[in-house]
Parts: sequence; structure tokens; C-alpha cells
Amino acid sequence: MKLENTPRPVVVAVDGSAASTAAVAWAAADAALRHLPITLAHVEPRWPGGDRDAQTILSDAEAVVRTAVGDEVSVETRRLRGRPVAALTTLTLEADRLVIGFRGNGVLGAGLLGPVTEGVLHHAQCPVAVIHAGHRDDPNVNRLPVLVGVDGSASSAVALALAFEEARLRATSLVAIHVVDDGDLEPARSTNILQTALEPCLRDHPGVEAHSSLVGGDPSTELINRAGS
Repeated sequence: MKLENTPRPVVVAVDGSAASTAAVAWAAADAALRHLPITLAHVEPRWPGGDRDAQTILSDAEAVVRTAVGDEVSVETRRLRGRPVAALTTLTLEADRLVIGFRGNGVLGAGLLGPVTEGVLHHAQCPVAVIHAGHRDDPNVNRLPVLVGVDGSASSAVALALAFEEARLRATSLVAIHVVDDGDLEPARSTNILQTALEPCLRDHPGVEAHSSLVGGDPSTELINRAGS
């Protein structure tokens, strides 16, 4: 159990893959930005001796953190046993956010994430960042706009508030889009959804430059395409 004043860590799932390495590098920079500790978590198979390289994987991941941010963040390593989704989900109970790598080829999309990432996204109790193996190791990436989808739901409101905070921390702008099927496009209603959702966030973050747009099409496709552009 975390003490009340103990900062929650940025938790990273590590397995030695290129995607995992990209996730660790991204998480290290994110933890430094937030002045948070980082926890490197490796889930081993349930059978004894099933993963003899666990310590090497964790040591290599810690080296990635040190290369990225030096001693700016404290690092803890965790070796867990069991099912990856259950083990990582348990860690999210005391995490600021969970970072996990995406191994797929091409753009990230529904059905391409793999069972562990899909499972964690559905059960995590904190925000989850999915980092592509081809993540651009460029400090200017943090200056790109934060993209967020808005649909008027409660979960959308949470995502929007988180997106505004990300934009504030990274000193960048925000782009909010509301995507509806072309056949269901009602400009007045959709514009109202956007304005209603944005109003409290703009009030709470007056320094964030925010743009919004109404888009026709498939929500997943539009968000993926715009995130990759």
C-alpha cells in the first residue's frame, strides 16, 4: 500500500523486445517530466525456471532509463510471476500510469494490439500509454499537438482532462475532434458536444492552445490516421 504522500510511479512493462525498449525510453522521459519514480516490471512465466533472462532484461531496461535521463528519476525493478494481464493490472492500482510497448507493424489499430495490451487497456485502473516500437526518439516529438477524441461520454471527459494536462506539461497545443458516421452527421448537435466538453478544460487550463473540429467517418480510423500524420 502506498503512503498518502508517496508519489505513484510510472510503471513500464518490460520484456527485452524493441517495443519494450521504446516504451522504457518514453516512460523515462515522461517520469522525468512529472518528477515521478519509475518502476520496471517484468512478468515471468508461472513455471519455475521459465525465464532465465529476467534479471538481464531488467538490467538492460534500467540502462535505457539512465541513458535517457541519467539520475533524474529513481528506478525500482519488479519481477512478477503469473498471467501478464492480471499481474500488470494489479500494478496499475498504485501507478500514476502504465506504459507498454506495441510490437505490431504499421499503424496501431483495433484488433492489432495483441491479447496482453488489449487486456490491460480494458482492466487497468490508471491511464495507459501504448508506445510503438518505431517511436521517434526525438525531443521535438513532445512539441507535437496532443490529439484527443471527444464523444460527450463520461470516459471522454476523463480523457479530455488528461489530454489538457499532457498539453500543459509538454507546453504544446491540443486538438480535440468529434467523429461521427457521415450518415449521422448533425453539425449543430456535434458542435455543441465539443463546446460543452471543452468549456471546463479551457477554464482550468487557460494557457493551453486548443483547437477543435468535427469530422465525418469511422472514429477509430480517423483518430489513428490523424495520430500518425
